Amino acid sequence: MEEEYCVNVDHSGKEMECLSIIPGWYSDVSDLFPVPGEIMSIKIEKILFKGRSKYQDIMIFQSLTFGKVIVLDGIIQHTERDVCSYVEMIVHLPLASIPNPKKVLIVGGGMGFTLREVLRYPSVEKVDLVEIDDMVVNASRKYFPDIAKGYEDPRATLYVEDGNAFVKNTAPGTYDAIIVDSSDPIGKSDLCDEQDEGNGAEMVQTCEEETRGCASIRSGAIGFVICSTEGPLVDFKNPVNKVDVDIISTKSESPLKYYNSEVHTAAFALPTFAQKVLYPKK
Repeated sequence: MEEEYCVNVDHSGKEMECLSIIPGWYSDVSDLFPVPGEIMSIKIEKILFKGRSKYQDIMIFQSLTFGKVIVLDGIIQHTERDVCSYVEMIVHLPLASIPNPKKVLIVGGGMGFTLREVLRYPSVEKVDLVEIDDMVVNASRKYFPDIAKGYEDPRATLYVEDGNAFVKNTAPGTYDAIIVDSSDPIGKSDLCDEQDEGNGAEMVQTCEEETRGCASIRSGAIGFVICSTEGPLVDFKNPVNKVDVDIISTKSESPLKYYNSEVHTAAFALPTFAQKVLYPKK
């Protein structure tokens, strides 16, 4: 391996001085993953794609043990090996909680992982995906064809534009579910660091004040907030769709690897530190 990779980025995506260089490895030493003072390193077998769009640096490489890895602005986003723990949860937690979801909006998610999971539901008739960076879409379709194949589904429509503007121009009630699969609004360590507690707590408080029902969810190192705004109240902890391998996996699709009904229920049990940060008054 002739090239050496080591990228350190701040919250703005600006490259900073490398802390170390390990030949043949990609090291994510951003303070976004997983907490300051730790490094995520993955052994590289081959660089598949490197490019710079109007918005970010994009790299895809084949790793030794994690399959293909996609990196945006120096931060590891997904690997083939463990993307299931993120994408299955961000999709099935909301969609399993409402009866017969038909129209779904995905904000971000240009890699197509979230789109594929949404399209597993036979009740879904229309999925709009809004992604600002078409280079992410094109790179994913080329290098993750099995995962990004949802773009070929006639139920799916891609809009290459800003997600905030798209939502503002959309009439309320257009979609049964909206899944925001965009960049991290805050550092992943926010819930673990009481000095940064404001952002996470304020987000939950805002959602609780402006929606009819809201719940915070923990999936490994990732946190989600799930809310309902219109229609009957949604009991997120007791899904109406009993989603499992047999129900939404078909012969043409790979089986679920992470999500099941038991995991759904357990996701609402927050660790003590998260409870203190997100619900300080309780």
